[in-house]
Amino acid sequence: MLKLPKSVYYYWIKHMDDQEQKDQWLVDKIREIVSKHKGRYGYRRIKAILENREQIVVNHKRLLRIMKTYNLLCQKFKNKSRTRYSSYKGQVGKVSPNKVKRNFKPKTFNQLWVTDVTEFALPIKGKKLYLSTIMDCYNSE
Repeated sequence: MLKLPKSVYYYWIKHMDDQEQKDQWLVDKIREIVSKHKGRYGYRRIKAILENREQIVVNHKRLLRIMKTYNLLCQKFKNKSRTRYSSYKGQVGKVSPNKVKRNFKPKTFNQLWVTDVTEFALPIKGKKLYLSTIMDCYNSE
């Protein structure tokens, strides 16, 4: 139907078999890692393990293709009881009266100060740093 030479057909049949044999040792390594970690690692983590522990350099696209072919991709956890985190708690505490009323131009020093708190997450697990800036609205110091 395609009018291809017979040699081209047999070349590709042979080439496809060679490719599967060439990747077999890598498939075995990947299967070993996936079974050790109970299928929880994705291709990025497996690539890191192969490079760091096994000293095997492999392209991420090749690794992903192999994992898709042999159905070794990680399975997402489907826990319906999980909900998204929301820090909103509604009105908490006492609301102070609005004494400024959007008048940010006081007549003298130290009459109106404004502040803002910024949170920084540190690379140390669970550690945070807070920066509180205070400004005098009279001269923006």
